[in-house]
Amino acid sequence: MRTTTTILSAAIALALGGCCMGGGTATPATPPPPGTPGTAVAPTAGGPMVALAPGFAPDPMVLSGTAGGPVDASTNGPLCRGWIAAAPNHILNVTAPFTSLRVTASSSIDTTMVIRLSDGRVLCNDDFEMTNPGLVDAFPVGQHQVWIGSYSMGGTAPYTLNISAAAAAVPPLGGILPAIGLGAAFPGVPTHCGMTVPDYGPIRIGTSVVLGSHTGWSGPDGRGGYVTEDTWWNDAMWAHVGQRTTVTELAGLDPVGCPYVRTAIDGGSWGWRTRNLSP
Repeated sequence: MRTTTTILSAAIALALGGCCMGGGTATPATPPPPGTPGTAVAPTAGGPMVALAPGFAPDPMVLSGTAGGPVDASTNGPLCRGWIAAAPNHILNVTAPFTSLRVTASSSIDTTMVIRLSDGRVLCNDDFEMTNPGLVDAFPVGQHQVWIGSYSMGGTAPYTLNISAAAAAVPPLGGILPAIGLGAAFPGVPTHCGMTVPDYGPIRIGTSVVLGSHTGWSGPDGRGGYVTEDTWWNDAMWAHVGQRTTVTELAGLDPVGCPYVRTAIDGGSWGWRTRNLSP
């Protein structure tokens, strides 16, 4: 995942074991007022328009295009990355609302994603899965503009866009839990990261918990840097999501300052963020 961190933060992240840092869910970015110098104004034209409503088929819907362009994606929001075309690559005409829709792109180059929703919100992502962007979010009724950018200036390559309502509700390796986290947080457990001293709340060695997938953290990393949608996640962990287990170790802070624990269910192999545990 592309993050803005100090060199020290990156070195620590590479040194720590037990889990890896990966892409995460969408990064909402508040669009600047139209007409502000140096900002992008939402275009009215763009690529092919497709109609979507709950129950659409086939699911996933597969589209294609060419990533990249001359426009700095950060003009759409401070957390947006890469270089995009002036007009959107796709327009999604949603005729009935989705509570959760998964949109992912894959390409031979490092790509990014910008989606301007009909309600004015801007969603941005980089490295949802390896170097491919994606997001899971609610989509209201309206026309939503989608750009697929290249992370590097001047880069272009074909891409495939997958849109799925079914995948938004199921983890990549199967199961019944949302791919963006699990249920209510453990009462009394802090939900922020960027700590310098771990705060586990009421969780202790021996506490019974239900494991949840890591939601992305955007903010300070506790070491003087800043990260965007960091999940510190390994796909092998999906096999344990939703299962109840016992905490065996209060393990400290992960590379971005999130307290984490180790548990009995995997023999302490993986680090589980306390912010995503349920009682």
